[in-house]
Amino acid sequence: MTDQKSSWVELAKYPIAVLSVFLALVGGKFILGIPFGSVSEISTDGVKFTQDAKGEIAALSAQLNAATKSIEEIKKQLPAHTMSAESKSEIFEASQTVSDQTAQIATIKPDGGGGKSEQTGYIWIGDYNKAAASWQRMKLVSPTTNAPLANPPTTIAPGTVFSVSGNMVLRDGLPANDIQYYQARRSLGVLPVGTRIKVLSTPVGVDREFAIQYWVQVAIQP
Repeated sequence: MTDQKSSWVELAKYPIAVLSVFLALVGGKFILGIPFGSVSEISTDGVKFTQDAKGEIAALSAQLNAATKSIEEIKKQLPAHTMSAESKSEIFEASQTVSDQTAQIATIKPDGGGGKSEQTGYIWIGDYNKAAASWQRMKLVSPTTNAPLANPPTTIAPGTVFSVSGNMVLRDGLPANDIQYYQARRSLGVLPVGTRIKVLSTPVGVDREFAIQYWVQVAIQP
């Protein structure tokens, strides 16, 4: 009799758990304003969301990284109220990369999770100093040797395959060189460290005064 009662208690947990998850999702959507999109799977491992949620999570994490770095730099430089080019570059780098924990949640599949042939988008790959003929904060490495790219951006040919050395935010288009910059482009999710990507177009440099930042259109490789 005790075992039967215990079984009923265990069965009762499932609708309660599902209801709790549903209420949490509704609260997240309408109270926090986070568009999670459709739930793709509910299992003992947790709730898996569709691609929309991954992009939102990556965007929020990147914004938090940038805000945290900005606050740190402001604290360092008070009361000067000036920010060096190096500090601005560090803040930008924080806005285009996320933590390992976020990368695990917001990783994009090679097909985008929707059965498409390839998932494509734009990533920032580093800052190139023409005077010194060198890269700073380079995020592309050889998939075989793990050596960072050292050649000028003009030599990067479409079709070349690299690996990324950071948890990179993939965006839906090339940012315009205006006040909104990358914030005007939607985040599609994250390319974790080691993700293989194929270059689809010649890198484009965006002069942000403190650095010339290069972006490239890529396709995720299996």
